[in-house]
Amino acid sequence: MSMSALLQRQQGFNLLELMTVTAIVSILSLVGVPKLKPMIDRTQAKTSLSQTTTAFQLARFSAVSAQQLVTVCPLDADNMCTTDWSNAITVFYDPNNTRALPSPAAIIREFPPLPFGHMKAAPASKNYFQYTAQGHSHGTIGHVRYCPDDDKAMARVVVNMTGRTRAEWLPDDTPLTC
Repeated sequence: MSMSALLQRQQGFNLLELMTVTAIVSILSLVGVPKLKPMIDRTQAKTSLSQTTTAFQLARFSAVSAQQLVTVCPLDADNMCTTDWSNAITVFYDPNNTRALPSPAAIIREFPPLPFGHMKAAPASKNYFQYTAQGHSHGTIGHVRYCPDDDKAMARVVVNMTGRTRAEWLPDDTPLTC
């Protein structure tokens, strides 16, 4: 038998080699994947905080630039602000302070719903945040907290009276739930 004929027969893996590699990969996956969850949760929280902070900063900037009231909230099917912060977050001009979208032309930007976790606003009675022409919060201080799929808050975006926002990570023993 020639050397080229022998090499042609040795292409690929045999069943024992394939089963060994599959077993090793399975064992490593079982050990490694649970340790990745906190890192994945934190990365998803960073993405969510960044998107939410951007929405508030855009609202503040737009209110000052246009010299009119701007509202940040999730909208329901009737284009009214709702308490379900898992919906898309809409930043819009609200000159009559109705906390409802007056027309599609009033939309500054709509941020898509989060693909993971969920958001919850506090105080829970407020379903919106507003900015005045001076860039200050219009009587709606509070925060929006991010919760991964379990029911414990992980981080939040805080809005103060001057309209400034800050993102903060919550310690594991924080009693905030979602």
